[in-house]
Amino acid sequence: MKPRTVPGTGGRQKLEEDTFNSYIALQVAWQRLLIDNGSTDGLSFGQINAITAIRDHQPIPSRRLGQLLGITPGAVTQLIDVLVKEGLVARQENTKDRRVSELTLTEEGASRLAWIMQRRRDTFVGFYKVLSDEEMSNLHFIIQKLLRHLETVKK
Repeated sequence: MKPRTVPGTGGRQKLEEDTFNSYIALQVAWQRLLIDNGSTDGLSFGQINAITAIRDHQPIPSRRLGQLLGITPGAVTQLIDVLVKEGLVARQENTKDRRVSELTLTEEGASRLAWIMQRRRDTFVGFYKVLSDEEMSNLHFIIQKLLRHLETVKK
């Protein structure tokens, strides 16, 4: 599939705009697919992002979780209250500072997240079967390159 515009011919801006729009459309379609096939297990993407971050950084203070997710302290409280009520997350006082609450995944939270991630992997494999091995390799290379670039931008 050839791009509609060729970099270097004055069409870079148009190519960037088309790529951006395609990326947004893909992201929306991907999320819709995950919802439609039950890969979210009834959780919102924000809740899934939160329990994934908790799993990766536990025990994690609520404040740090908010920083990782880019949300306000009030939004963290609201999000965690639901996850605690669902039995997915445990909230504990920090033994050194009672003002700080630390979050960990419960066994139920870890189990549900594992199921969601397996379902997403299965969906991913089915979704990307349309790509040849070469295209998949190119996509992987591009994603890795963009991730490395993001790391330099963050610093």
